[in-house]
This record gives sequence, C-alpha cells and structure tokens, in this order.
Amino acid sequence: AYVAMGDGKKAAENYKKAAEFASNKSKATDNATNQQVQTNLVAAQAIAEYKAGDIDKAIELMSGLEESDTISVEQLTSIANMQVEAGQNEAAFTTAHKLLQKDGGNAVAYNVKGVAYYRMGKMAEAVQELSKAIELQPTYQSALKNRAFAYSALGNYEAAKADLKILVSKVETDGQLYAKLGHTHLMLSEFSEAKTALQTARKLIPTSAVVAANYGYALAQLGKYDEAIAATEAAYALATYDKQFQKELDETIAEFKAANTLKKKKEQ
Repeated sequence: AYVAMGDGKKAAENYKKAAEFASNKSKATDNATNQQVQTNLVAAQAIAEYKAGDIDKAIELMSGLEESDTISVEQLTSIANMQVEAGQNEAAFTTAHKLLQKDGGNAVAYNVKGVAYYRMGKMAEAVQELSKAIELQPTYQSALKNRAFAYSALGNYEAAKADLKILVSKVETDGQLYAKLGHTHLMLSEFSEAKTALQTARKLIPTSAVVAANYGYALAQLGKYDEAIAATEAAYALATYDKQFQKELDETIAEFKAANTLKKKKEQ
C-alpha cells in the first residue's frame, strides 16, 4: 500500500520487518520456501529504497542477495540496472556476467555490459555487446540508443544514424534523440536533414543552448543566415551557465553576419 501511495521509505521499513521475520523463521525451520520469501522481501525492500531515492541503500541490499541460491533472474537484472545508474561500472559488469550464467539470452545483461564498456571508453566492445542485446530484442530502445552513442563516439555516423532513425520512429517525444540525430546529420554534412531533426529537438527541449546552436549552424550551411543568426543568438541567451560557450557563439554570430553581408552583396 505504501508503494502505491508513493511512500518508498515506509514501504522499505515494512518490507525490512517482514524480511527479518522470514529470516528468523527460515533459521528455525530450515525451510527453503521461507528462504525464498526472505529473498523476495529483501528485494522488495531494495526496490522501495530505490523509489524513495536511496540508490546506494538499494544496491547494498540487492548486492547482499547476489550469492543467494534463491535470487531470480529478475532480481539480478534489477541489481545490474541499479549499478549502471549509480555509475558502478565494474560491479554492473560482474553482475551482468552472473546474469548471463543464469540466462544466456538475457538482452538486459548485454545492454548493461555495453554501457559499462562505453563508460570505460571501450567503444568497439560496447558496440559488440549492445549488438548482442539488439539481436535478441531488435526493438530494445535502450540498447539502440546506447549503440548509437557508441557508434557516434567511434565516428561511424552512418551506423549511428540508422539506430537513431529507428528510435525516433518509435519515440516521437524524446528531444535528446532528435538532437543526437540532428548532430549526426551535421557530421555527415546532411544539412537539410539536420535542420529538420534539430527543429523538432528545439520544440521538445527549447531550453537547450547546444540544440539551438546546432540548428543555427545547419541553417547557415543552407545559406539561411538571417534564421541562423536568430537561432545562434537564442543559443547565446540560453548559455548563461557557460561563458566560454557564449564567447564561441559570439564569434559564430559575427561570422554568420559577415557571410550574410557578403551573400546580400552578391545578390545585388
């Protein structure tokens, strides 16, 4: 009931009491059923702690179950996902390996390994593991997104674009995906396509200075300098957090204005 009410801490406290009761009963009776109940209750307590915002406590509880004979594939999957979110890459990699020993066809485990490799800077290995996840689940959105970022880091923008196009066809409200697709088009000098993707990204995440700046760059490459200047000035106004970025944008605005002046002279 506390979970349904959104009170993760209260839920965790109650699951903890129930787990302690099950543990005592299991010791008294040496009952495998009670051991399974205890494992499930500790896992539920960890999930409640996670929902309450205490990811470290959640990982501590779940990690204590890793060597248990009664831990399920679903519970190991939860551990791996929590460790990835917390940036515990080595631990996540180890948990994913244990998960694959239990379930060799677990796409989540390959995704976790891919993310861990990505964060270690091993992009080729990341792509390899993420591709295994996608082979098992071709529409696995997290794996597709992660592989697109890994491909991009390797400079394989065509492959990144292919993954991103699949994603935006399925998740039309994710501005970050459109922003990444737009940037990928820019890297491939596909300026018209970049403009379209970044225009959508701006609508979805209007406070992003980077998106506005990339949109301005795409417009400039298409010769639309008035619009490019307006977009880049908007990026400048949004980038109050980054003075160095503002300086670069200021220089870009000056370049676009000079190019615009030259263009208009030629048109006369």
